[in-house]
Amino acid sequence: MRFDFTKGYRCCIVNGRAISEKSDREKSKMSGKLRIGIIGCGDFLRLRAADLLSSRQVEVKLLYSPVNSANAERYAEIFGAKAADSPEAIINDPEIDVVCVFVPP
Repeated sequence: MRFDFTKGYRCCIVNGRAISEKSDREKSKMSGKLRIGIIGCGDFLRLRAADLLSSRQVEVKLLYSPVNSANAERYAEIFGAKAADSPEAIINDPEIDVVCVFVPP
């Protein structure tokens, strides 16, 4: 399922997770690692953190936890990233290439 998102983003649902990405035009400007923002810093991120840390294709830049801001700060330290104040801060950040939503459906 795809639907238009804000500011040139598209969003799709993959295995019950919403993943937003910039339009093809914006992606063509990108080079190197994908800079990602993560919304949701609970169990799913705990299960995927090692994969993200070992990836040569992505770099976590911003994290936001709707339940516990301490989790976002803890993971930000692990990833060498920053904790965001809101999901909109991640979505509207021009430095973010992909937004991963790791919250229960």
